[in-house]
Amino acid sequence: MLEQVVGAVVPIVRLPVTLLQGAESVLEQFTRVATRAARVLDDIEAMPARVDQVLTQTEALSAKVDAVVADAAATLSAVQPTVAAIAALDPTLVDDVRTALASLERLVPVVAQLGAQVDHLDATVADVGALLGGIPGAARLLKRGETRPARPGQSSS
Repeated sequence: MLEQVVGAVVPIVRLPVTLLQGAESVLEQFTRVATRAARVLDDIEAMPARVDQVLTQTEALSAKVDAVVADAAATLSAVQPTVAAIAALDPTLVDDVRTALASLERLVPVVAQLGAQVDHLDATVADVGALLGGIPGAARLLKRGETRPARPGQSSS
């Protein structure tokens, strides 16, 4: 019987300890929940500043987009007369211009060679002038050539 009494009394004596342990467990859970709630509140408090930052960046981006659109509109306005003129061209005339441009393109190397030849000719003329300068009486002939009237069809230089 003593065992029964002791068996019945021990849980009663342990009851405050069990209740205290349960209360500690509940307090730990409340502490965790309160800590998480505080973190969530901190995050919520930071939201308006983040929203303001996003709005500011959006306004700046919108201003840049407006500037790009304005530039594009100005460019289109400037190009529109040219586009209209090109659209109004006779297609056969465009083909003739294309053919003429191709012919001119083939002349580019020829013109470059001609320039090189003129440079070479300038050097040759300078050499001939130096040679003529050494001939007795050449200065008189050159002076006479400068005072001679130009013939028809010739230009005086």
